[in-house]
Amino acid sequence: MNILIIEDSQPRSASTCLQLQALGHAVFPVYDLIAAQHQIETGTSRIQLVILDQDGFDAHAIAWILALKAQHPEIHYWLLASDLPEQERRALQMVGVAVHQKPLLFGPVLDRLRRRHAQRAPVLPFVDPALSRPAEGAA
Repeated sequence: MNILIIEDSQPRSASTCLQLQALGHAVFPVYDLIAAQHQIETGTSRIQLVILDQDGFDAHAIAWILALKAQHPEIHYWLLASDLPEQERRALQMVGVAVHQKPLLFGPVLDRLRRRHAQRAPVLPFVDPALSRPAEGAA
């Protein structure tokens, strides 16, 4: 699975990336919401899962993830939070954003996600249309 990690702490991001890579996933770490948006819009790999650690960001994180989900409903979204009001948790879950309490062990949660969405979320390589065209003069 192609996973975008949004974590403002580089040591925590590195730890998360190592865990997910050990499980066989392609991981793309970014450290702020602007870089995350850029990766989704212009990256070379189609992102299938966005994991946002809400603790390092202010209230903009929830609005951002909701807006991104509206733009890219094909992507799965996880919000990691250590202290999120129940009302916000329910509102996010109602629109399909999974909310996970920190700390989180990624292996069991990713296995559940993979089983639930196996047909909708296989690992998909990005194919640049410009590279897939035959060269001029080729038969």
